[in-house]
This record gives sequence, structure tokens and C-alpha cells, in this order.
Amino acid sequence: MDNATGIAAASIGKRVVTVSITVDFIKGAQVGSLVEAEAYITHRDGNMLTMSIHMYDKDHNRLMASGINSMLIIADFPGIPENWEGTYRIL
Repeated sequence: MDNATGIAAASIGKRVVTVSITVDFIKGAQVGSLVEAEAYITHRDGNMLTMSIHMYDKDHNRLMASGINSMLIIADFPGIPENWEGTYRIL
């Protein structure tokens, strides 16, 4: 889940480190299941990003875990824009 939030931050051109992460584990995945994590930036305040994270067992269509992550912006990724045209989803 931490990787998903790091990728979400990189998608807006920011290098980050995790300050805190809180995860509620709901259900485990069965062996061999496809697992997907989704991270959304819910708030940005100066050097901090707050994100919502959800992890799903895609083969059985169920939520496995959800959480909130706070990340400190430490640098920019050169060449990656902060705002993108359109909507994109990282799988």
C-alpha cells in the first residue's frame, strides 16, 4: 500500500517519504488472486500530501484493506507535470 501512495505522488511529479500510515485490514486474498491497490491524493498542504488507499482482491471483487497515508514532499521529479490533462488510472 505504501508503494501505491509513492506512485500516486510521483504521478504529480513529487518525490515523497512516508510520515505515517494507518491501515485497516479487512480480509486476506486467496493464493493466486490478483490484488490491486488504489491511492488517491485527498489533501495537499505545503510539503505534505494526505492520501486514501484501498486494496482489492480483484478475482473475488472484495475490499481487503483501506488506509490513510501522510507523506512529506522532499523533491520534484524533473519532467513530470503537476497537473495532467484528462483522467488517468495506474494499474
